[in-house]
Amino acid sequence: MLPELLNQEEIDKLASQLENWKVIENHHLVGVYQFVNFAEALEFTRRVGEVAEDLQHHPEIDLGWGRVEITIFTHDRDGLTELDFRFAARVQKAFSPEKEDEVAKFMSLLEDGDPLEKREAARKLGGLKDSRAVPLLIKALSSDDAALSRRAARSLGRLNDRRAVDPLIDLLKNEDDLLRQYARDSLVELDEFSIPALLKAVKSSDKRKRKLAVGALLEIRDDEKLQ
Repeated sequence: MLPELLNQEEIDKLASQLENWKVIENHHLVGVYQFVNFAEALEFTRRVGEVAEDLQHHPEIDLGWGRVEITIFTHDRDGLTELDFRFAARVQKAFSPEKEDEVAKFMSLLEDGDPLEKREAARKLGGLKDSRAVPLLIKALSSDDAALSRRAARSLGRLNDRRAVDPLIDLLKNEDDLLRQYARDSLVELDEFSIPALLKAVKSSDKRKRKLAVGALLEIRDDEKLQ
């Protein structure tokens, strides 16, 4: 059975979980990886080949000095399917296995660590930019630990995931001044994902929420998207 073509929302969600990859014309993925020499690029190409054989899903690979460019799409569907994103995620893991370990470590600490460990984990997960952390960071927004909630709010802006928008919008009327400000800053970072929700927020009956939403929209400064 052939995999189904993905719709725009599905493509956006899966693309937000990848680094080094771009969606081209909603038709194919292109991943570019840089290395310090040809030997490292060649070794990485070998690992990509192992992923391709394991999934029985084969990309086009352009190997150069210190650079590997990979193009993948599902030929039988002439477009993007879940299999293409699974391939890209496996390639990303082959490129940086140590990051996978870090993400798992800090997600575990965010759930089960002591208060200081949870705060540091929330900060680190923002820097790692792996959207698997989004649900845990959203949960941390409602923590009794104000410092943890603030760090979670700030990190969510760095993950480029639309799931963070509504929880951050809700924080614009929070009693904590710093938490409101961090939520607003993260909504600015989320850019086009935030605009529809911010436009609704400017009509809120809550004065603080309205003011922060207006400020965020002005900072985004994208007239075409605001029209």
